[in-house]
Amino acid sequence: MENSEGSASAVGSQTLTRFVFRLPSFLPLPDGISINIPFPSLDGRSVMSAFAIVRLHQVELDATEIKSDYMCALEAINRIQAGTVGRKSVEWPSQFKSWHTVADVITTVESPDNPPAHWDGLRQNLGPRQDAVMRSVEAVRSIARAVRLCGQDRVVLPSYEKLPMMWQRLSAPDEHVGDFLRIPSDSEWEHVGLLLLDHSNFAGAEETDEGRQHVIREESEFWARGLAAGSASILSREQFIVAGGLLRRSGEYGAAVVAAATGVEVMTDALLSALMWEESLIAGGPSARVVGGSFAEGKSGARVLSDLAPRLGGNWTSPSSAWQRWHSGGARLRNRIVHGGYQPTRAESTGALDLAKALETFTFDRLTEKRNRYPRVTLMLVARSGLEKRGCYGGRIREFSEKVAPAEPPWVESFAGLAQELIDARL
Repeated sequence: MENSEGSASAVGSQTLTRFVFRLPSFLPLPDGISINIPFPSLDGRSVMSAFAIVRLHQVELDATEIKSDYMCALEAINRIQAGTVGRKSVEWPSQFKSWHTVADVITTVESPDNPPAHWDGLRQNLGPRQDAVMRSVEAVRSIARAVRLCGQDRVVLPSYEKLPMMWQRLSAPDEHVGDFLRIPSDSEWEHVGLLLLDHSNFAGAEETDEGRQHVIREESEFWARGLAAGSASILSREQFIVAGGLLRRSGEYGAAVVAAATGVEVMTDALLSALMWEESLIAGGPSARVVGGSFAEGKSGARVLSDLAPRLGGNWTSPSSAWQRWHSGGARLRNRIVHGGYQPTRAESTGALDLAKALETFTFDRLTEKRNRYPRVTLMLVARSGLEKRGCYGGRIREFSEKVAPAEPPWVESFAGLAQELIDARL
């Protein structure tokens, strides 16, 4: 780990840029340390090099999470004691300070590799050899991973989503010596402005619209009742939302794929058990313990094809089907992560979540097609609003919803009981 000032890198006729931004957690490394991170071609098709020179600055600031926690709690106490919603000015103790690590990254503006053919235009879905910003992100992430392996479990790994929205940017005159580009000294760099990342993970982006908050309050009451009843279908929805947050808010790409895979398994098991529950209601179907063999551990994929697909119909087996695309894409990626410790890219994680969402849409579309055979499950899981969006709330299902359903005992509680029996039977 050497200071890079005055050194040269073989990068051909390229230009340099410099980014400065705070890392999400303190890295216990010497102040001013400089580390050169290379990004060689992994497939051997490109001989062009890519690099990022990272210098770390340790900065002490009078702005900490502890101070924010203190300020927010004291603000609430002030309102409680005042008996109003008014604000009260508070003088904050000067000892609320902490250390922060700031990354100072020099890299080339140009990148050796082109974006993939089907790139969606989002910078965060590019790799370190395709974009200067993502090269900087991957460079500081690799340093943080190395520090964390020293037993520093408080280190938060940087990602595009966890880094500040605003980066400072500097530029300097280019000076080529043959095929080499000299790294300018600090005095040669000029502050040229800001670079804005394309995310909204910052203070002030919270949902503060009062109208929207009232809508969320009403919706949350519905979801709270389902959670209290132990609805497995709601738990699958929760996993999909968790997966989206891990991807777009936390930048935990591997964890996002695992959460999505959990959501798929919970969804398919919940739907299959719900269909069996309705069959038992209308035709004295088999008990939970009889069908428990279908829910044996490790047979999630098998029971989708053997038990769920025949009940819902549709295409589950061709390579282009939603199930097979998930199985060969998202599920396989999940296995690489869980069993091989693989670190997926953001683009890979995004693709897996898209496949899970497509499977969810396909599954509930198929349930809608079977609404007259399974009206209770359809009204529980697709609901009237989902049927109306699909233009399918009419005829027999509407008559069932308005005339038959109100006279029956609550379905959610009844289904939750059978679902628990299934869990007990297989475990």
